[in-house]
Amino acid sequence: MKFRCLIIVGIITIMGISFIPESFAEKIDLQKIGQTEWFGLHINSKIPSYKIQVTDEDMNKNTDKMDKFKIRVWSDSDPIGIIISVYETEKNSGIFDSPVYFSEDVSAGQRLRVYAGDMVTATYEDRTLPSSYSSKELEVSDSITIHHPTANLLEDNGRFIRIDDEAFSHQSLKTGEIISESGALTSIIIGSMGPILIMFFIALYAVKKIQEKKIIEKKKRR
Repeated sequence: MKFRCLIIVGIITIMGISFIPESFAEKIDLQKIGQTEWFGLHINSKIPSYKIQVTDEDMNKNTDKMDKFKIRVWSDSDPIGIIISVYETEKNSGIFDSPVYFSEDVSAGQRLRVYAGDMVTATYEDRTLPSSYSSKELEVSDSITIHHPTANLLEDNGRFIRIDDEAFSHQSLKTGEIISESGALTSIIIGSMGPILIMFFIALYAVKKIQEKKIIEKKKRR
């Protein structure tokens, strides 16, 4: 009886030992490689903005709230780049994203220094890989080439005119004010009003003096 019990226990132990690695391997194989992808948000604005999206179900570590983690974004003009957080779009979605703004100013926060023709890259280290990978981590990245928009600037060129008249008074113009042909004529007239008024008052004063002089001479004759 004891011998039979030992045999049964041995068989159960062997089956358990063989089952544990298979379950563990199966769990690891469920892990997936992450992906990154760029999407345009406001590419025709003065400060172009894009959205970087990361799809990695393994980074959904909390089922009761939306997760986040950090990635690095850099450009040819700023190889150091910026570190930003990508946020899960909703609970357990496994999809994370964040906006990135491109500008020629110094990189700061969500803003990255980018010049026309630069390649911009977003990357992060995926440390939850399937068992088929020999390495423990994999750099996942995606790159795009940025061309700053000029269409919006060219669209308004017809609304601006060049004024070569030296009499044009531009001191009263405000920054960003649009000058049209009628606006330019109005500005010229307004600019000329000062000298015209001065001449008018001088002439009026002269006439008044002449009239006063005539009155004095008439009194003397009497």
